[in-house]
Amino acid sequence: MYILGINGSPHQKGNVSFLIELALKAASEKGAQVEMIHVHEIMKEQEKPYCDACSSPCNKSCFEGTSLEEVFEKVKSRCNSYGKPCVFWYGFGSA
Repeated sequence: MYILGINGSPHQKGNVSFLIELALKAASEKGAQVEMIHVHEIMKEQEKPYCDACSSPCNKSCFEGTSLEEVFEKVKSRCNSYGKPCVFWYGFGSA
C-alpha cells in the first residue's frame, strides 16, 4: 500500500504536518510505503501559483517540468488503477 500525505498548510513544521506525520508513521509501521509532500514548497517555484484557465482543456504548459507535475503524476498514477482507491479530504472529491 502507498500513502501520500499532502500538507496544504504553509507551516511545514506546524500542527497539520505533525498530525500527517503521525498518521504516516503508524501506516509505515504497518508496512505501508509512505511519502509526504508540502504544497507550499511546491507552489513556491510556480510562476503562477493559481490557475487562470489559460487553455481549455488544460495543456499543462504552466506546470510542465516542475515539481507540481511530479506530484500530479504521483496522484494520477496511484489513483487511476483498479483496486487502488484514493481518498481526499477538504476540497478534493473521493474516488
